[in-house]
Amino acid sequence: MKVCPSCQETDINVIDSRKAKVLGCDSVYRRRKCNVCGHRWTTYEIPEEFISRVYEERTQIDKIDEAIKRLEKIRQVSDTIKILKEMFGYEKEKLEKEKK
Repeated sequence: MKVCPSCQETDINVIDSRKAKVLGCDSVYRRRKCNVCGHRWTTYEIPEEFISRVYEERTQIDKIDEAIKRLEKIRQVSDTIKILKEMFGYEKEKLEKEKK
């Protein structure tokens, strides 16, 4: 059951609803209004399949990340591995450490 984020009441109405794209996924955009305090807010409903797919992709990224670390220990880093490291944010982490 939905509740008002302002007053925690459950007496709410959907005042606008339409299809939307969130992160490339078909979802539902809803504008809601609390009948008690008048607060308005927006919700997006995303299919569970999409959330599962994102989780699986994140798991694959973690596996690639681990493989890169192992390759670095075995041999000199090639240009391809350097590119992969940049894609996964290694350069960003290095810069953040240098700033400290």
